[in-house]
Amino acid sequence: MGLFRGSTQEKELKALMLQAFETQRKLVDEVNAKQSVTPYARLHINLLGMVVNMLYENTSMEQMSMYVVIDGQPISFANGIIGLVLFMKDFERRTGEKFPLKYNV
Repeated sequence: MGLFRGSTQEKELKALMLQAFETQRKLVDEVNAKQSVTPYARLHINLLGMVVNMLYENTSMEQMSMYVVIDGQPISFANGIIGLVLFMKDFERRTGEKFPLKYNV
């Protein structure tokens, strides 16, 4: 099945959200460990931008109220996406590295 067919849509969206937060964690760990933006960190910058773009494109307004559990806490999709974008904007301000976002947020 494709990304958004039938009953698998919710599971696949949740998997994307979990992937975004895992990628964010890896990016923070890498930058903190090396105290700079390495090529490995840039890989995670690009991956996080791609996943957030996919979440923006494929999450409907009704699905924004879905929840995913991250670190034991239920997070709504709306709050998750907002949190990711706020993290990305703060990261860009601190490092000068840009995320490849399709949308001007």
